[in-house]
Amino acid sequence: MNAAATIAWSTLEEVSQRGLVAASVILSLIALSLSAWTFSHLGGLGIRVGAFLGTDARLVAPQLLMLLMFLWSGLVAVYAAFFGAVVVAGEIASGETVPVLARPVRRAELLLGRWFGLAVFVSSFAAAASAAQILVAYLTIGFVPANAVGVVIFVALEALVILSVAVALATRLSIAAASLTAVLLFGVAWIGGVIGGIGARTDGIWLMQASSVTKLLLPSDAVWRGALFMLEQPGEVFAGARSVTMAANPFFETENAAPQLLLVYALAWIAVVLGAAVFAFRSRDL
Repeated sequence: MNAAATIAWSTLEEVSQRGLVAASVILSLIALSLSAWTFSHLGGLGIRVGAFLGTDARLVAPQLLMLLMFLWSGLVAVYAAFFGAVVVAGEIASGETVPVLARPVRRAELLLGRWFGLAVFVSSFAAAASAAQILVAYLTIGFVPANAVGVVIFVALEALVILSVAVALATRLSIAAASLTAVLLFGVAWIGGVIGGIGARTDGIWLMQASSVTKLLLPSDAVWRGALFMLEQPGEVFAGARSVTMAANPFFETENAAPQLLLVYALAWIAVVLGAAVFAFRSRDL
């Protein structure tokens, strides 16, 4: 696996040399600054919105943080799909894999090395962005999620799920097809979670079963909802909100999925997808 480690390191160097890291940092700072401005003006807004909705104004801040974290998770998913497709499918299309495999390097080592390098980059960006957003919420309004560390871990894990999908697709599809398909699957999985929430609100058994199937086939939404639950602040503020009425809210999670079990399943799922990707890459003509 020394070859895989070398390829992983070279992948990190290639990604950093494209200027994407600097662009990501600049855009992230702009987004965090805007969210900090929003949170700093949330006092009066929370009172007005709370009065309009007939609920506690303190619910506005955590709900806003959940919305912002979802936007970050979506951005990270797009990043993961794009990088996975560009690095793997782009290398295959340009013919760069042929001289690398002639050294000799096994196809499994090449593909897994690329994935490990991208995984470090994508998960680091996801963890840094989510942690920074939580820090902004704490510094501006003093809100602390129930499990901030768990949120960071699960957002990074969601990025790894989408990255694995993109890498697997890129072994057979073009850059555009692999990245677009990965993003669409991410959206379908999220819609499946929303359908499950609607089913819970309306007692729709088939809707909840369909949602469970989508979470098993692609656990990105299940991982996101694990992070969503950890974002919530337990206590009297959520005593009335954590109910069946809120089940259909896509930015509120009413059930406490076992985080350890979810983590193990997501990691096992990633291993299976990577195994399928290696098999597909081995059988492809270059």
